[in-house]
Amino acid sequence: MKSLRQSEPDALRWYQYRLRTLFIAFVVVAVPLGLYCGWARRYDETQDLTDQILATVDSLEAKRPGGMTQLQWETAIYWTRNLVCNSLKPVEDDLDELRRFQTELQEKAEGDVDFCTILWIWDQFARLTDAGKKYQYHRQHMLEEIRSC
Repeated sequence: MKSLRQSEPDALRWYQYRLRTLFIAFVVVAVPLGLYCGWARRYDETQDLTDQILATVDSLEAKRPGGMTQLQWETAIYWTRNLVCNSLKPVEDDLDELRRFQTELQEKAEGDVDFCTILWIWDQFARLTDAGKKYQYHRQHMLEEIRSC
């Protein structure tokens, strides 16, 4: 039988091993969970902002300018909704810039609205998001469809 003094180093090693194992398990679980929670929060913020921008774009539909037919205006709104939905990416975009854009868009929507407002929205998305830049090739499709209405 080992004396108490001989078993103390074994007990200490066993205790250190268990602490090390517990620490590694904590890191393996906590780090990915923390990263996921940060990403999920950013995703939720982007979704809320997207919903606000879409609601503002939708509110423009009732403010059709005099120089456009109902179908032309609905087409412009339709393409602009597609622009918004296809251009906002949760991880890539600067949320502060997009919040400023939403505030400015809301102010414009409360005032006089015309087709230049739609073009301004397209210009802002090209400036603010990489996906918005790439989506600009649809701008010509929108303009052609509006002309054909």
